[in-house]
Amino acid sequence: MARRKLILIAIFILLFLALYIREMKRGETVRISEVSDEEIAKEKAMEAIPAEGLEYHGIWSAWGKSSSLLRNHTVYSVVKCVSGCSYSDLLSEDCSCIISAGVVAVGRDGEAFLLPDDFNKVVRREKIEVKSEDDALKIAFEYVNSSVVFGRAVLLRNTSDIPVIKVEECEKEMHPELCRRDYEKSREKVEGLRSTIRYPNITMEDGNYVVTFFTWKDLGGIVEMWRIEVGGDGTIALLAHEVIAREVGKYFMLR
Repeated sequence: MARRKLILIAIFILLFLALYIREMKRGETVRISEVSDEEIAKEKAMEAIPAEGLEYHGIWSAWGKSSSLLRNHTVYSVVKCVSGCSYSDLLSEDCSCIISAGVVAVGRDGEAFLLPDDFNKVVRREKIEVKSEDDALKIAFEYVNSSVVFGRAVLLRNTSDIPVIKVEECEKEMHPELCRRDYEKSREKVEGLRSTIRYPNITMEDGNYVVTFFTWKDLGGIVEMWRIEVGGDGTIALLAHEVIAREVGKYFMLR
């Protein structure tokens, strides 16, 4: 009986070691902890994200962000808000609740990283290989998307990628005349960018990819130009960034 117990214990240890080695090969260590990734993200935010006053009255909230590229890390939007504000207040983008905000990536080993500042550290841990122009574009856009706390970023190939106000939907909530006015204003802004926004351009310089592209963010309707250098290991260098326009398309604002 005692021998059987020893055999079972040995099998358990071997299985654990096999799991540990597999995760190590993926670039991550196994975390044995009861602390959730969400709590780790909040702790990292408390350390790294500056708060604009009311430091001792704030509470932290976090929710997951999707990422198709970072497979060994969970990404969270983390917000410090005034005590008494509910989670639904944050989801409705109630600006009066928010003190400070940021994005945090948490690895399987419990290590946390502030994005986009620590983007290259996270990419190295992911052991990403960039072998094509498409890979380089995905990395460059992921860098931009990693800084988005509320809403989303959209990669633009032309102005038709910018979501616009639909009159029939608007009329359900507003007076038809106001909807038509907002639609015309939105259409004119989008049309005014037709000669500016171009398809992503990718070149090779000194063995690295250089990606020039445009994005639109639904928070504030901001259109931006980015020029990012992407290495073979996925690490990036921001070469240029410019805000082209604001309040473009179907956007929202923090109240």
